[in-house]
Amino acid sequence: MLESPLRFEANRGQTDASVKFIARGPGYTMLLAEREAVLNLRGGAVRMRLLDAGATAVAKGLDRL
Repeated sequence: MLESPLRFEANRGQTDASVKFIARGPGYTMLLAEREAVLNLRGGAVRMRLLDAGATAVAKGLDRL
């Protein structure tokens, strides 16, 4: 069975305002903020932060689906 590719949508009030983009799939939700990504799984969560990320980094979409 082929899984569909990970697709992010802009946060337009679906979750906390600090989240810029969100992706959902079977058993997970992934949130992207300016300086971190959070992968929520059925059994817990993984929070990832980029070391030495620039203070002016901006999360933005490149292409529309």
